[in-house]
Amino acid sequence: MITQVGDLEFRTHEGFMKPHEIFYAMAGKHLKAGESDRALALLGAFTDFEGDDPDATAMRGEIHSRGFAEGDVAPGVHRSVQEECDRFHSLPAELRTRMIRPENYIAIHPFEGEEARYKRWVLDEQENVKTKIVTMDHLLWGTCESVEYEIFTAPATGYYDENDEGRIPDFDSFGRQEFVAATMGESVVGVLRLVYSDEEYMREGLFQTYDHRGDLHVFPEMEKYLAALDPRKTVDMSTFAVASDVRDSMVSKALITRTMQRIWETERRFALASIDTPFYRKLKYRGLDFRDLGPSTYYWGSPSTASVLDTYSIPKGMSRLFIPYCRAKGFVERVRF
Repeated sequence: MITQVGDLEFRTHEGFMKPHEIFYAMAGKHLKAGESDRALALLGAFTDFEGDDPDATAMRGEIHSRGFAEGDVAPGVHRSVQEECDRFHSLPAELRTRMIRPENYIAIHPFEGEEARYKRWVLDEQENVKTKIVTMDHLLWGTCESVEYEIFTAPATGYYDENDEGRIPDFDSFGRQEFVAATMGESVVGVLRLVYSDEEYMREGLFQTYDHRGDLHVFPEMEKYLAALDPRKTVDMSTFAVASDVRDSMVSKALITRTMQRIWETERRFALASIDTPFYRKLKYRGLDFRDLGPSTYYWGSPSTASVLDTYSIPKGMSRLFIPYCRAKGFVERVRF
């Protein structure tokens, strides 16, 4: 069922997004469209209705950084947004709590206790999805960069602005990199970019998550934790992109499963990442024991959470034997080549 709220459409979905998150999604859509004044007015109306929220505060800060302040919003915009909010609040309460953005079905916020719906993560291969490791000298490297770029610049996501290169050059200054690529048939349908370093001590210029710790509002105590990590035992999961037409758990699971294996094959243990907050919470509900480095904050076009994962915590019981198996496999591959 499609419901019209002002000039925005929302699709009802069984049991997920809370009312205050609808306001946040509506403001985010205006912000992506370059309507900073309307987004700011909507956040003000949201505060009047529901009280403040960390995600709304983060977005308000993003708007302020663009030079917009509450006093810059014209009265007519306030009235229009107020009408939009009134229409939203006139909807039945059950419908308001079951709305979800149609452009991003994987970005869902379960209610408290909803984690019981999810089974613990099991590292296994997906029958219909193949994965491969693509190094920087591999013939598929350009294809993976193109897939990453197309997904990040798509209107439904809007994580990154389009450019003439048709790729994301932000990672050019980093060291050794790989893509974990997911394929269905002959098509690459998802990629996860990994960045490595062989330096002994943590510093800026090695990993994007560490370099952007200010933008990600990393907690002071977690900055000390990051500084103490050994880069030679750490990998940065810099981007994670899945094509919208196959954006389901099967492709995501295949990518993350192969990524964990690759981390162990390369003698790494800790994984840094900044992940869309709704998807991040879903991963944690599935038993991936990510540790928050900071709060959810507006970063690369969406609410994101900086995190670190001790990958050794994933396998349980006898499954932990898979870690030394992967390390041995990686050692053999390095000796062979």
